[in-house]
Amino acid sequence: MPTSGDLSRLAQEAKFVFKGTVQKLKSATMSDIRADERTVVVTVDEVVRAPAAFAKYAGKDITVYVGGRKKVAPGEQAVFYANGWRFGDGLAVKSIDHVPVAEAGSIMHAIAATGLGPASVVVGAHPTERLENAELQQHVESSDVIVTGRVINVRLAPETEASAPPLMAVRGLVGTAVGTRPQGQRISEHDPLWHEAVVEVVDVEKGSRSTKRIVVRFPSSNDVRWYKAPKFKPGQEGVFMLRKVESARPSAVAGVAIRAPAKAERTEVYSATNAMDFRPLDQIETIRTLIKATATPRVTQGQAVMAATGGRERTAARARK
Repeated sequence: MPTSGDLSRLAQEAKFVFKGTVQKLKSATMSDIRADERTVVVTVDEVVRAPAAFAKYAGKDITVYVGGRKKVAPGEQAVFYANGWRFGDGLAVKSIDHVPVAEAGSIMHAIAATGLGPASVVVGAHPTERLENAELQQHVESSDVIVTGRVINVRLAPETEASAPPLMAVRGLVGTAVGTRPQGQRISEHDPLWHEAVVEVVDVEKGSRSTKRIVVRFPSSNDVRWYKAPKFKPGQEGVFMLRKVESARPSAVAGVAIRAPAKAERTEVYSATNAMDFRPLDQIETIRTLIKATATPRVTQGQAVMAATGGRERTAARARK
């Protein structure tokens, strides 16, 4: 029987969760995979949560590399917690763990009812929506502040300005497209080219209610390391889900003193480096629902597991005494 700790770990690690029936042992559906005692062919009976590329495999046979010490048998039906392994003329995944359907089903539904765990607030949704909502919920929980607002200004971050050629430093952003590198500037391949967006707050969903304006540091570089990060421009409106910057003015340029911000600029400074840090306004109701779910006292995962199993764990503990 999986514990609440097991479920929490699997929810974090597994991107592809599905109910499946084992068809063949020591076999594979892809020609470039050498079958051994850990590779089995499994029919995907139902997709619970999945990346978009995996959702289409419902009803099809895939190769599963069975991890851990557990074994499977032909005809066995289980819920597999897996991640991608091989792509080509089929799909192969590596299973972190698998749980008999009779055990997994009741526990997953109990946890979903409490708003916790891998199926949180998405029971009945399309598999890709389930994954997106689970990731969104985790982002809501980890954010220091969540606000709706409007970008009123975009400027060079102090360390970027200090390392730029004199002409660019004078111009600020004028004539310089966000995401481009100043001509002649010596800069490393993965340098983020930090910029700052000044955001006028409309509503505070999470954080201090007195917040009226925030500064959001974001990488303007389109390098592979930063291209998914939001790129802000004046007039942009949406939902900002951010984490506070420990050092609001880091000295990123060796030997260059970063100017202290003027008194009027001393607002809270946050960072936006993840695609989920900025969401369109039409997602605000979903985000509000997730905020309420994390703020309202709920049944714990352990209690949910206990309820789902009819108190068997408690009964077994008493018996051992």
